[in-house]
Amino acid sequence: MLGWLDLACDELASVVDGVRADDWSRTGLVGGVERSALTLARDGVHEGAHHLRDVQRVLDAVRGRSL
Repeated sequence: MLGWLDLACDELASVVDGVRADDWSRTGLVGGVERSALTLARDGVHEGAHHLRDVQRVLDAVRGRSL
């Protein structure tokens, strides 16, 4: 059911694992804002954790548990 989230986490972990130490400070434009590779990785992990909490809250609500 949540296999897509598991796959996305695995893909992010694979990408992060492949980044060389000296490449973390490299930057690029995201939405017109300059961002480092490290910041993008942190944001990705944060968003994944955020979505997992959202999924848990919805499942708890559907199962009748208090939020």
